[in-house]
Amino acid sequence: MSRNLFLTLGLLPLVFTSLAFGQEAQNSPTDQVPKPAPPARLVGGVEVFTLKDAQDMALTYDRYPVVQFRSSKEFFAQYPDRSKTPSGLYVLDTQLLPRQLPEILARTGLALGPNGSIINQRGEKAVMLLGYRLVAVTQKQGSLPGSIFGLLAPSSAFAASPFPLEWVSAWYSWNDDEGFCRSITATTGADAWGPVIDSAGDRVHTNIQQIEAYANAAGAASDHICNNCPSEFAQETNNFGCFWPAHGGGEWGWADTKDGAFNWSYNW
Repeated sequence: MSRNLFLTLGLLPLVFTSLAFGQEAQNSPTDQVPKPAPPARLVGGVEVFTLKDAQDMALTYDRYPVVQFRSSKEFFAQYPDRSKTPSGLYVLDTQLLPRQLPEILARTGLALGPNGSIINQRGEKAVMLLGYRLVAVTQKQGSLPGSIFGLLAPSSAFAASPFPLEWVSAWYSWNDDEGFCRSITATTGADAWGPVIDSAGDRVHTNIQQIEAYANAAGAASDHICNNCPSEFAQETNNFGCFWPAHGGGEWGWADTKDGAFNWSYNW
């Protein structure tokens, strides 16, 4: 084992310990009055749209060949009635698959079948809509000069720690259960990413000043804010009852990320 690899492996426990500290989540109650979205803005970064420019921050299509890519306009024109939408994972308005797609499926309690269908925890077919946005950070904050990953010196105000901030990603999903019991679940997530740390291509999270994730499922809302944290997500489910013809709608949310001069608010 080389000396450099030994040092990297030896520091990993400290890195993960640092990522765990300082997460001050402020969770708003559900069923709250809908909160107005912050203005969409991007300062200190540039949004990436192609698989080439996304580098390792997007999965290659061969990993999930059954995923369907659609524009929102096309999808809702073709399937205005969600109860008649074929089960599947529909990625809207992007050609990028999130690198954390397995974790996203786990958070929503869904599994992707080999034929492209989406299965919920009751074994029933469902529909999942997914959006993903990616920003390359150009306004570098990073660790203090002279520190080792920012761990051995006090971090500067609003500087990403323990690694410099390279990427910020945001995603949303909503899924409908249209079986005997009907519900919708809206989820919003955001992640702050540091550099690739080894030859295997492993990329680490890094803490940033603040992340807010908000999700609204037809009036039922969840709002999560954390300070000095690497990721955050909000999820809300609205149940419409069983054996009842009514259906809900109006899913929406946002992710708002800040780290010094960097600020990105993405609304969906």
